[in-house]
Amino acid sequence: MDRVSPDTILSPTALSSLTYFKLISLLSADDTWKKVAETLGIFSCHDIQSMSRSKTPAEKLVLELGARLCTVGIFCEILQECDLYDILLIFKSYEPLNIIEQPHNGVKDKMVVRGTQLKLSCRAKGLPLPKYQWYCDNVELESHRESTICINNFGLENEGLYYCIVSQEGYESISSSSVNISMAPEKPDIIKQPPVSMICNIGSKIVLDVVAEGHPSVKYQWFKGNTQLDGCNEHELSFIVEDESHYGTYRCYISNTAGEVWSNESRVTLYTSPRPEPSAKVALLIANHLYDNHNCLNAPQNDVKTLTDVLQGLGFHTVALQNLNLTEMRNIINYFASILPQDAYVVFYFSGHGFEICDKFMLPVDAPGPEDYLQVNALCERELLRTILASQPKLFLELLDMCLKPPDRLNKKILDEKTNRYEYEANNDLIQGYATTSYLGAYEKKSDQNGLYVTHLKEYLTNNRDMPIVEMLRNVAKDVAKVCPIQKPFFGANVTMDYRLTDPCRDNSEVNEKLKALTLTPRDFVLSFRQVNVNSKIYFTPFLGMFLNTLEMRFSNLQDFKVSCEALGEEIQFELSRINGNVVIKVMNIQRLVSNKVLTLWLTGKDGQLVDYSMWDIGKPLIAPIDLWREEKETKDYDIKNSSEPTTEAPSEE
Repeated sequence: MDRVSPDTILSPTALSSLTYFKLISLLSADDTWKKVAETLGIFSCHDIQSMSRSKTPAEKLVLELGARLCTVGIFCEILQECDLYDILLIFKSYEPLNIIEQPHNGVKDKMVVRGTQLKLSCRAKGLPLPKYQWYCDNVELESHRESTICINNFGLENEGLYYCIVSQEGYESISSSSVNISMAPEKPDIIKQPPVSMICNIGSKIVLDVVAEGHPSVKYQWFKGNTQLDGCNEHELSFIVEDESHYGTYRCYISNTAGEVWSNESRVTLYTSPRPEPSAKVALLIANHLYDNHNCLNAPQNDVKTLTDVLQGLGFHTVALQNLNLTEMRNIINYFASILPQDAYVVFYFSGHGFEICDKFMLPVDAPGPEDYLQVNALCERELLRTILASQPKLFLELLDMCLKPPDRLNKKILDEKTNRYEYEANNDLIQGYATTSYLGAYEKKSDQNGLYVTHLKEYLTNNRDMPIVEMLRNVAKDVAKVCPIQKPFFGANVTMDYRLTDPCRDNSEVNEKLKALTLTPRDFVLSFRQVNVNSKIYFTPFLGMFLNTLEMRFSNLQDFKVSCEALGEEIQFELSRINGNVVIKVMNIQRLVSNKVLTLWLTGKDGQLVDYSMWDIGKPLIAPIDLWREEKETKDYDIKNSSEPTTEAPSEE
């Protein structure tokens, strides 16, 4: 390094040959000389273009500056203005740190809207060059070592006190000012409304449930009419109807510091005419849409979600599953029938591919292609009826949302096939609804959330839920036929009473416990990645809050990594996405787990290199303990006894 007076004219003679060569080399790299020339403001575009055409433009610039009596001191000021500290080190040795831009920018507390970007800057000058390290709540943020920190998809996990430590190699470090970052308030948003109406009698238990999100946490207050119900400040309001004073209109006031909102009104009324009183209200819903050898469908998943939401609001216990093979479909129907008490209201809904030849058949996802499948590769309606009706329900409502066309003409083998004949006995307890008529198709539009049948069915289930079921299916058939002449829904019934889905039922603790066992998920816990010093909270829920063979895992604090998940064996599949900065992994086909499943989560840095991984045991969650994978010939034991409690945390391998 040359010790050159700031007043010395910049020229080759003022520097040693080695230093001069280094200066020209650094100015030549990435056309840095041009940035200096433009910053000086004394050269025209023509001058700069002329320099560019010379053999060594950087040397041409230095000679031109010397000719114009530019001193080393002025040249150093230009280098500092251009942040060219590597060149500046040729002329200067040590310059103490000086923070010229603080993160707080005049504000000590800052709010960031959820899902937007947090951006803070800390700029310093000094020689050697400043190095930056950001901290949040005194925890080092290893991936943030630049003068500016940017965090996309800001969420609650990113709140804290931020500051930057600036250092020089071989010298002391200094701390920037701190700024307290918090998430901006969000007014309450209701994600689950209470039922519009509930019809009950004396002694019935009423449960009204409303769920809302917001920041800060929302507060609930229930009202009956305009009267505040003291002590009723949870999202769920439950009570036993002891007399007529409990009848009336209920609603919930939800608030936080950001705003307020009222729930829909829920009217509790006494039914005035005798109605059937089932021992339980239970529904099994299957959505087959990801087929191995047939076109995949768009609507079944949403159709099942829509009907599950409505049926739960009507007091039904629901079992919702998706993408089942033949063995799994048969086993879940057998299990479902085994837990039904006598005199229950039972609803079965299937959405997927189907066909009709002497009987109506539901296609599982593993069925052979259109030219090859046989009746034995599908589940026939009569088998379903025999299994469910054997439990002696008070009402069985069967809804098949599928095509009823005959098999493909090229499928000759199915015409000669001999299959089982399933006989059943009906006792004025059966209502059947079909999305279409024999030899016709059932349709969906990619632009619509639901298939055509459910689109119209949900209107009555939502707005005319107290309508008798047979009348409801008749109206749905009329409405669908008006908008789609090539789809003609069909219904039939042998009932002698006006059954309604709103009919109140007795509480059945045995059924409740058996169905509750199918909804168990691993406990939420913290997964540690020791190599990168990151802790991630995992939240477990059934997919969409209802599908019992798809587990959704939501991971926090992994926004700076590319994530992949794997498990030994081929029973389950994964689907990864990011929502509001959180990594979300769907674990599909949970029903095929033979034993407890250990998952591995891999983290990859921005440079594409693997940086860490961690393993944990999810056990056999949700529907897995009843072993739907077992073949029919195998012994079935539907008692859920050995669904091992999953390991709460497994340490990362070093």
